[in-house]
Amino acid sequence: MINKLIEIPFPNKQAIWKDQAFGIRDIPEFKIYDNRSLKSKIIDGVSIFFNESFYLLKTFSKMMSAKFQKTPSLQFTDPIQTTTEAKALAVFLHGLNGKDSVWDDHKTYIKQRALEIDVFAPNLPLFGHAYLNGEDTQILLRSIVDWTKAHPGKPIALFGQSRGSMYAVRFETLLREAAPSTPIHVSLTGGVLYGTTRVTRFNKWIPENKANIVTGNVLTEIACKELSSGNETAKKLLQEAREPLKEGVAPRDYVMYASHSDLYVPETGSSLPIINEGNSQEGKTQRHYFSRGHGHNSIVGSAVEKQIEDFINWSASI
Repeated sequence: MINKLIEIPFPNKQAIWKDQAFGIRDIPEFKIYDNRSLKSKIIDGVSIFFNESFYLLKTFSKMMSAKFQKTPSLQFTDPIQTTTEAKALAVFLHGLNGKDSVWDDHKTYIKQRALEIDVFAPNLPLFGHAYLNGEDTQILLRSIVDWTKAHPGKPIALFGQSRGSMYAVRFETLLREAAPSTPIHVSLTGGVLYGTTRVTRFNKWIPENKANIVTGNVLTEIACKELSSGNETAKKLLQEAREPLKEGVAPRDYVMYASHSDLYVPETGSSLPIINEGNSQEGKTQRHYFSRGHGHNSIVGSAVEKQIEDFINWSASI
């Protein structure tokens, strides 16, 4: 199957604004970055089908286990092992209804490379159905902050998939105050930072408070509120991420990966929003990529080596 990453240049001045009042840019005329032939698009489409099918088959039992989990508390399946020898921390945040196991390939890569990186891969509060700005988020944040106190100045990578991308960005902004001397690298796949019209359209037909009944808890009222396109939580989150770094705050690096054909988040601008216009803000950088041959779910495994190596290389450069 095809597995190729294509870096995208920043939008030019003629870029289309996703929301004129808010200032989140979509990738301008997505087609101008899509030079594939019709044959290549067909091959990519077939590849996406097989990659998505394989991913779903591989993870079905784990996802169903998470879906029917009744315990509302946090499930720290992979607690941080704080060691004085660690050079960095990798935090892995899964998507809606997912589990930390979606990051198994990343964790295996770190282990096989014998990298001195601590790993924190919790199951998200209510498996992504909790409020982003709720108390459970603060509990997770405190675990990360405790690590920074034991490892002052050492970098952290926040990896987020789908709904987990919102948590990754939220932690980045909160750590500006909670651990200002800690450099942060944010690496996102299949992001949903501006929400998705898929949920917006669902909300037009089904009341938010009935979503869990209709979908068997695949969607809940909270998920409908915080994943609808242009929702207030998403807007506030991106506003905060776009703020320039204050004096004394360590560098930030954002890397985002999107699918050519994401059935869950068809809006490119939600997966690849502009955090730092033209990389003009001091101490903050950003890169965008398209992943050929992968859809919303399988994209998490399409750039394992690149995501980890990007973090290592960036950490060495600061």
